[in-house]
Amino acid sequence: MAGTPRSRIQASSRAFPWKQAAIVAAVALVVRALFWLPASRSLFMQTPVVDASFFDIWARSLVEGREFQAQAFFKPPLAAWVLAALYRLGLGMHGVLVLQLGVGVVTSVITFAIARLAFTPRVALAGAIAAAALPILPFFEAQMVAEAWTTALAQGAVLLFLLGTQERAPRAVQKLAAAGLLLGLAALGRPNVLVVLPVLAAWLWWQGSCGSACRLDAAVVAPRGAGRRGLRPGDRTGHAAQPALRRVRADQREPRREPADRAQ
Repeated sequence: MAGTPRSRIQASSRAFPWKQAAIVAAVALVVRALFWLPASRSLFMQTPVVDASFFDIWARSLVEGREFQAQAFFKPPLAAWVLAALYRLGLGMHGVLVLQLGVGVVTSVITFAIARLAFTPRVALAGAIAAAALPILPFFEAQMVAEAWTTALAQGAVLLFLLGTQERAPRAVQKLAAAGLLLGLAALGRPNVLVVLPVLAAWLWWQGSCGSACRLDAAVVAPRGAGRRGLRPGDRTGHAAQPALRRVRADQREPRREPADRAQ
């Protein structure tokens, strides 16, 4: 029955846990607020220095319509392009940094969504909270460099890749294309992010080469493990293996029939 408690539990396990995502976002927000309150009074938050100064000058040149660099870029252009767009919107240095801290909060939720696809719910929540509380992240997000944007874009690409490669995923081609687009944009800020491409390719190859053998292993091994610990709500592997297990048991119960000529 659709209205039984068991069916409601299974349906809720498939839905995205927005309450847990809100907890992750709240942790990330508190950590960034605690960082920003004292850091905003620092002179380093008043005047860009080192790489931030380079991107600031580059962005202001773009806003003024001047050519900053005629030949190959000395640094990846994403940070300068984003800064130029934000400057055109009227944001100053503090506005840009606060916005980037907000992007970091969004990235922590994306990290949680990735972890939900790759790990158990408990591990996903614990890992996402740990990532949201990592103090080095707001340190880089509160600088006028590309790290806040490249991290968000790369994490978004990984999330779309995982969603697009799920079995019978709706609009899989569009999700994979969007993942490639986000990863390409992230490479404009941090080119070495492209190192993830051979990793994803190897993972796809492994998934394809594993094929039916892995599914057979899941059908045989998962029910045995479930017998020891019990199937838990949301245990997709165990539930997915049950039809295959039932077919095997039905074949075992069916009596063997001798050919007609041998019986005679």
